[in-house]
Amino acid sequence: MRFACESCGHPAVSLPAELRPDGVVRCQGCGASVGTWAEFKTRATQAILHEHTASGLAGRIFAPDPLDLDTGGPSVLSAAY
Repeated sequence: MRFACESCGHPAVSLPAELRPDGVVRCQGCGASVGTWAEFKTRATQAILHEHTASGLAGRIFAPDPLDLDTGGPSVLSAAY
C-alpha cells in the first residue's frame, strides 16, 4: 500500500498529537488535511484488504495494532472471498 497526497504527491502524513477518531491527519509535505484519524484508518484497512484479496491470498489477516484504542488488542481483518 502506498500513500500520496492528492494536493502535492508527498508520501507521508503527520498524525494528530492525540489519536482520537476526529483528529485531523495532515500531509507532511504541504499540511493539507487528508481526513480524520478514523477515515484514514478505514481507507488504509480497505486498501490492505484489497491488496490481500487481489494477490490471491485467502483467509484472515492478523495485524497487531498498538494504535487501536478501541479493542486494546490485535486487529483482525477479514476479506469476503
